[in-house]
Amino acid sequence: MKRHLPPSLAWFERIYVLSFALTIVQMATVERFDPAMADVSAEVLFAVYAIALVFVAAIWFMVVQRASKAWRWVYVCLVVLGVVLGMTEFAALIRKSWIAIGMEASGQLAGIATVWLLFTPEARRWFAQGGSKGAIDPAVFN
Repeated sequence: MKRHLPPSLAWFERIYVLSFALTIVQMATVERFDPAMADVSAEVLFAVYAIALVFVAAIWFMVVQRASKAWRWVYVCLVVLGVVLGMTEFAALIRKSWIAIGMEASGQLAGIATVWLLFTPEARRWFAQGGSKGAIDPAVFN
């Protein structure tokens, strides 16, 4: 069965997955070499990655597959929290490396872009109609 997503939701999905992949790379490389992370065991890091993967998959599923307005707002709140925390950590990132700054900035921009994509007119209509469940008005894709 082929899914019918409006273009903004298809782009949300792509950018969301890419953003998560960048976060994993950042956590696995840049932050692993942080002296503050030296005492963290591999088992703890694996558990954190696994929990994060489950949570990211849950958000994706509820937003894209179930068209949940509540989960859309949960995601918006998490992005806002991430941007605020990212701004507070900017001074610490400058001391790390330009790669860390670039990865953090690209992750923040991707988060902001995905929030914008969730509130385009076509996305709002898609959420109002309950997403991919049942018949979809072809005007959603215009």
